Amino acid sequence: MRLFITGSTGFIGRHLVRRLSQRREDELFVLVRNTSFLNLIPSAVHILRGDICDFSSCQKALAYSKPDILFHCAGFVGEDRNLLWQINVEGTKNIAEAAFKEGVKRVVYLSSVSVNSANPSLPLREEEPFRASNLYGESKIAAEKIIWEYAKEGLNVVILRPCMVYGEDEPHMLGTILWLLKRRLYPIIGKGNWRWHLLYVENLVEAMLLASEIDYSGPYNIADRRALSAQEVFTLMAEVLKMPPPWHLPKKIAYCLGGAAELLNKVGFHIPFSRRSVDFLTKDRLYSIEKAVKIMGYNPPWDVKEALCLSVKRYWANHYA
Repeated sequence: MRLFITGSTGFIGRHLVRRLSQRREDELFVLVRNTSFLNLIPSAVHILRGDICDFSSCQKALAYSKPDILFHCAGFVGEDRNLLWQINVEGTKNIAEAAFKEGVKRVVYLSSVSVNSANPSLPLREEEPFRASNLYGESKIAAEKIIWEYAKEGLNVVILRPCMVYGEDEPHMLGTILWLLKRRLYPIIGKGNWRWHLLYVENLVEAMLLASEIDYSGPYNIADRRALSAQEVFTLMAEVLKMPPPWHLPKKIAYCLGGAAELLNKVGFHIPFSRRSVDFLTKDRLYSIEKAVKIMGYNPPWDVKEALCLSVKRYWANHYA
């Protein structure tokens, strides 16, 4: 089987490439930009230069590789609207158009639970209407709509909606949280009874492999099987670091500190905290994976506590030990 991956040097893409490169029966192609870290890609993988923001390079890469399955993992996470639309929306349109024209048999697209996470129902199910709470979610909604249009034209697409993904080399939040926990600077806001579904990156890879083998398009929520409370998450991290449990900060005080941080940021400071951060950290985030379990046969191989402990140990050993 010939496989093609976008976003191969990103956090999720690296783990997918590592798993697929171990399957000797498959031929693996990856699309990388000139600025990508090529040392992250195993030697047996075929490297094709290109950019999802450039349609011609997407089409040339697919015409050359002729993949049976395309995993579209490339994306941008941030608050820059231009980059969000350029990469998440236009980039997805380019790769979908190229896949359609070159006759790719199946596309596995990584969307996000953020496309409808602003709905109040819990646990959140796939059939809830599009409703995002931030620009990232809006960009993923626009991208999903594009993917669905190509699916109507005959492109075989499976859409996965992962929740918050973690792992030992997660680049966005884990390092900051561990650094603050180690210095007793990271409090649990309120009682810490907010419940969160998380997703270990290797569980996501397992879901992606399953998605490459099914015919029903989805979408499918993907998460670890069990949800943990905020108290459980941060206490577990502290235990791995051999620290006492984090202290608690009343929510009202956290809001005041978030507002003060916002004012300081306006005059040149860079404090990664705001009233929006408080809202994010004090909200139940629960997602039903029943559909993925029943239709895809999704059975997360890693338990959340085991995976979280392993991620913290490896991250700390690789970056701070």
